[in-house]
Amino acid sequence: MDFKRVLQVGCLVLVSAVLAGCATPQSGTVYSQSEARTMQTVQKGTITGIQPVTIEGKGNALGAVAGGAVGAAAGHTMGGGTGKTLTTILGAVGGAIAGSEVQKQAGTQKGLQLTIKLDNGQTVSVVQSANQQFYVGQRVRLISSGQHTRVSPINTSSGT
Repeated sequence: MDFKRVLQVGCLVLVSAVLAGCATPQSGTVYSQSEARTMQTVQKGTITGIQPVTIEGKGNALGAVAGGAVGAAAGHTMGGGTGKTLTTILGAVGGAIAGSEVQKQAGTQKGLQLTIKLDNGQTVSVVQSANQQFYVGQRVRLISSGQHTRVSPINTSSGT
C-alpha cells in the first residue's frame, strides 16, 4: 500500500471518529458537565400540545478540518504538476464543506415541541429530544437553569 492510500484511509478513520463523538442530545435526561451541581428552578404544569420537530445538528471546525484533510488527500492523487496542486486545493475546499455538512447531519435528531400550561396560568413551549414519551394532559415539571429548560414527567403515583 502506498503512502497516499495510507493517508486517505487514515483521514477517513479520523473523520469517522470526529463525527461520531460530536452529536450532543438535547434531551430532558442528559445534563452537560457545566449543568451538574447548579441550582435550577422547578415549575409544574400540564401539557396542552405536542408537535414533532427536527433538532438541527451543528457543523463545526472539526468536521471541516477532517473533511478538508480527506478532500486534499483525494485531490492530491489526481493530475500532475499545476493540475495536482489545483485538485489538492479544490479537494480540500470541497472536503471541508462536505465534512461540516456531514457533521451537521450526524447531529440532527428527532424532537418534540411541548406546549405547557404552567400552574401559574402562563403558557410556555419547550423543545427537546424525543427520547421520552409525553401525552396531552400529562403533568410535568420544567427544570430551568439560565436559558436552558428541560421537561420531565411527574410520577403521578407520588405527585413528585
